[in-house]
Amino acid sequence: METVRGRVLELNNKHIVLLSTDGRYLKLPTPPGKIRLGEEIELFVQPARSRRRFISIPSLSAVAAVLLFLMVLPYLFSDNNADSRQFYLALDINPSVELVVDFDLHVLEYRALNSDGEKVLEGLPMGALLFDAINDVLERAAALSFLKGEADDNLVLLTLAGNVPAEVTVAHLEIAVHDRLIMLGIDGHVGVFEAGETELNEAHKQGNSLNRYFLEKAAVIPEKTPPATEYSLQEMVERAGPPVHERMLPVQSQKPPGLPGPSPAGEEPGRAVPGRLPSIGLPRPPIQSELHQEQNADSSIGESAEEESNEESDKESPPLSVPGFTPPQQKEGVAPEENR
Repeated sequence: METVRGRVLELNNKHIVLLSTDGRYLKLPTPPGKIRLGEEIELFVQPARSRRRFISIPSLSAVAAVLLFLMVLPYLFSDNNADSRQFYLALDINPSVELVVDFDLHVLEYRALNSDGEKVLEGLPMGALLFDAINDVLERAAALSFLKGEADDNLVLLTLAGNVPAEVTVAHLEIAVHDRLIMLGIDGHVGVFEAGETELNEAHKQGNSLNRYFLEKAAVIPEKTPPATEYSLQEMVERAGPPVHERMLPVQSQKPPGLPGPSPAGEEPGRAVPGRLPSIGLPRPPIQSELHQEQNADSSIGESAEEESNEESDKESPPLSVPGFTPPQQKEGVAPEENR
């Protein structure tokens, strides 16, 4: 209990207002007995308890949700959004793998889409540059005999998808893979394609490789059995139509430059029979050294033609023939008179 002494400032049947001697205004229940306004009285009162504020769990949850949203908001609308700053490269040999690449061309993630893909990707370093990563995958596939130097039916298919930067093109990938296979002594074909995000998402939903999804859509030899997933990559390419066949770039590493390889029976060099992938006898695309040779040959031909033209111009030209005019005959041993 606490003793409070003060003067009564307000009085009614329920409460009084007391100005205490220490300067506090206290609203207290009206005590029993007679009390007059302005009277100084002394009362025993219960000490006031400190009022504690408790925050409810729902309120805390709401505050946490708002804070979380404010933290995530900049990433939702920022140019640094991960999905908008990365793209995908699907690579199929018969192992199927997928590379997630950022705009700096560093590999963020390797994804194996089948058991052979897991073998190929095992131990590859994360963060490698895109074209170094492609070389690593091809070298590992060759070491594991998924690509064989003695065979001419090797296939390497690549498909770009997502927000691909301008410095990565179909031509760049064709050249990179073609040259690496040449260095590895691998013959076969390379195909590089492009797909949209819709195709990428649909392939992911099916748990399928983007290249196989693309080939299945391009098939012109419809068959109900076996399922498309049971076809080899070579069979799927053979079932595809000209839009796929025409994009396949032959790789010839074991033949002398400029000499086509043997063509299968019933097939002319450089021409594929219906329903079949063009043979390795397709004309090989010129490599850089041959292009230089051709340019040098062209320049040599131009120089020869220019020399012949100069020689002809140096020869004495016949006198002009003008009707009604006979040039004077020069006497032997007499020099022509010079014009004065």
